[in-house]
Amino acid sequence: MSWNGFRREAALRYAARHPIPNPFLMTVVLRRLNDWVPEVRRAAVVAAKHAAISTPASTMAEAASYVLPSFRDWGRIGENEIATLRALRAVPEVLIVILDQVENQHAGPMARLLGSMADLPAIDHQLPNLSRSAAQPAVRATATQWLLRGRAEWADGFEKAWVDRRFNEAKRRSVTEHRPLTIAVDWLYTLNQAASDPSPRVRRIAGNALIEDRAKDRPELQQIARQLTDDLYPSVAERGFYYLKHRM
Repeated sequence: MSWNGFRREAALRYAARHPIPNPFLMTVVLRRLNDWVPEVRRAAVVAAKHAAISTPASTMAEAASYVLPSFRDWGRIGENEIATLRALRAVPEVLIVILDQVENQHAGPMARLLGSMADLPAIDHQLPNLSRSAAQPAVRATATQWLLRGRAEWADGFEKAWVDRRFNEAKRRSVTEHRPLTIAVDWLYTLNQAASDPSPRVRRIAGNALIEDRAKDRPELQQIARQLTDDLYPSVAERGFYYLKHRM
């Protein structure tokens, strides 16, 4: 990457007139949405919009999978650039490839990648499958939690939180957003599935759901709670004990 902003801008304007041949160069284009020069960012927006038309979906999806997990942490990206990136991942052909990666990749920040698409209702129909079949426990846990809560949740950047105004001390605080799911969820089936998952991370989600909804005291839930109390992981077992002790 050139240190010269004019050259970076010229390269992006060239990319806006030609198909982008591989995921690496597509990633470079998307990363320039966070460039420190406003003119370069604007050129990156034009190039990215052109790529959505002229570049294969598999190339777009592979590049997006590198960028999406971290783009909310970028410091220079603006609303126009964010809107461009969100529009790219919402292209149906691109979304299909990304969701396939989320389900089948054994390495990489796939749970964060799923979280970066949480505001898209188009992913909802895939959540039951991800909660059951995703290769990574973190992905199964995320999908399961959304299903059991009936809403998708995601971190949407940061806001300034004052520690002490007198000394101008502040810290960054994560902003969380959510939306209701657009599909009907079989809550009890999902809970049973989570309680029997091979990963303790997912089984903890089942325990949390029992505690959060302990007003739904039914024999089936007591049975699941007793199953959790026999778990080899104390962090799972204690959730089963808590539900049985504090159920309403």
